[in-house]
Parts: sequence; C-alpha cells; structure tokens
Amino acid sequence: MDIDRLQEFLMIAQKHSFKQTAQALNISEAVLSARINTLEKSIGIRLFQRNAHKVELTPKGLQFLPDATQIVDSYRQLHQRITSIRYNTYRQLRFAFSGTKMPALFGPYLDQVNLKHPDLHLELMDDQVFGIVQGLNEGLCDGFLTYGTQDLNFPQICRELLYTTQPCVLVNRFHPLANKAHISFSELNGECFALYPQTAESSLRNLEKELLEHSGIAYTTYDEPQSPQFYRMLVPIGKAVVLCPWVIRDDLPPNTIPVAIDDATEMFNMYLFYRKENPNPFM
Repeated sequence: MDIDRLQEFLMIAQKHSFKQTAQALNISEAVLSARINTLEKSIGIRLFQRNAHKVELTPKGLQFLPDATQIVDSYRQLHQRITSIRYNTYRQLRFAFSGTKMPALFGPYLDQVNLKHPDLHLELMDDQVFGIVQGLNEGLCDGFLTYGTQDLNFPQICRELLYTTQPCVLVNRFHPLANKAHISFSELNGECFALYPQTAESSLRNLEKELLEHSGIAYTTYDEPQSPQFYRMLVPIGKAVVLCPWVIRDDLPPNTIPVAIDDATEMFNMYLFYRKENPNPFM
C-alpha cells in the first residue's frame, strides 16, 4: 500500500472534490482518479461515490477512513523521528590536519559553514592520534587535509587537490641565504634539515624526504624528537633549516626568512581526502 495514495485519499475525503485535490497536488484530475482506482483495487473496496455536485465516501470508505488516518499519522511521526535521528547523528563535522597551519582558504570555508549552520559542531584535529586511512575508514574524521606527493593515493578513499604551492626553505635571518629571494637546491648543500616530526600520518614528512632525496645535495637531519607545533623554532636558534610551503610565509617563527627553491622536483600539494560514501550531509 502506497502512503502517497492514502494521503491523496484523505485529501479527497476532506475536500469532497477530485478537482480541488488535483489542483492542490498540481496534477491532472485524470491522474488523480487513476491513482485512487489503483488504491481501491489494491484494498478491494470502493472508496468514493461521485455525483454531479460533490464526492462522498462510500460506507466502506467511511469505515476505512480512521484506519487510513492512523496509518498516515504514524508514517509522519516515524518520518519525523528518522529525520531527528539523522540530524542529531550528523550535526558535527570533523576534519584532521597534518602540518602547523590550517590550509589556505579553509578557514573562510569553515566560517561559511558556521554561518549557515550555527548549531553544527566543528571538530578540528591534528595528526597525532590517527592517519588518513585509519581516520576515514574507522569514521574518526570526515575529511583529512595534508600536503603530499603527487602519487599519494589510498584504495577506496577519494582525493581532491585543493592547491599547489612552491617549496621554500626557512632559514635564520642571519643565515647567508637570508638575503636572497630565490635559490637552487645546490645552495643548501651540507645543511641540517629539521623534518616534520613523525606522527600517525607521515605524508608531509615523506614529501620533505622525497624533496631532499631528489635534490642531489649532501645533507643531515636533526633527529631529536620534536612537537609539530614547535619544530620550526629550531630555525631561529640556528639548529636547522626547514622545508615548508610558500603559503606559510605569513605565519613564521620570529627571526626567520623564507626563501623560494626554484628547482624542486615536487611541489607542496595540499589534498583533501574523504570517503565518497560518507553519509554526513555536510560533506
């Protein structure tokens, strides 16, 4: 039994008119009549008597009326409960990030989401507890944003390239290269690099390693454990230099200078990873 046919039956019983009901439903009277005929055949009773002036319920139609009303009311209540459950389940949006700074343009996006859905709970996480695959496959986050190489892909996980930016090296302001705007990798020969610390997600660290491995220079790495939030502070105290995307030049530690690297084999590619079948409507 089709719930829509029952709703149409109740409207006709209330208006005593096929014509007025068809107009309210924005369908033709012929289509409405055909639908009611189908309903009558499915339940095995005639519901309406028509005359020149109006439409009346048959005796069996009168008996069927309270049952139809109860069915439709129960359906509406169930639909409301399901909608409420769905809303309450997905009234949060969770993103995880690798790196020390929120990706460019993502802050304004979150501003717009919050303006449109002020009751939506936004949860922003780092990469300390889980990586891309675990976070998305286990439902720990809705999206994961990180810099990575061009071949960074995972089975059953979608990838969107948000933007690409040139690599640069962050040096102490007293470093010999600090007065240059652009350099080649060869000018960094013999430097000590502080890599992005080892976390649950290694894509950013792997990108930095690949840049160095393909550079052809001799280098060392500063291997003491560091926090992702503070490892760049090794630069102003003269312990190391740091590879970073050019877009972070407005968010630098004190006494540091970013210098663009013109011959890098990889760019800093910012990706958003997510699962296509994520049921969260906000994704």
